[in-house]
Amino acid sequence: MGVEPGYGETSLDPEEADALTPQAREIFGDEPKKIDLYEAEQAINDEISIALLDDIADGRLVLADILTDAFLRDLHQKLYGD
Repeated sequence: MGVEPGYGETSLDPEEADALTPQAREIFGDEPKKIDLYEAEQAINDEISIALLDDIADGRLVLADILTDAFLRDLHQKLYGD
């Protein structure tokens, strides 16, 4: 006896689905699944994290830069868009 729904089959709640942008709706389709959204969020997070770590390792990004309002606003924009 398995657990229903299976892993990756859970649809977004209607309120969550309504909050998706038109671009996200094109990507995820008419019945977006929670796993699809989670994987997309993780991919964005990984991409941005790697870029920031590279900048830190190369000395292009230092602590003083990270602790600014502008940095946090830019990071928020990169992670969440408009």
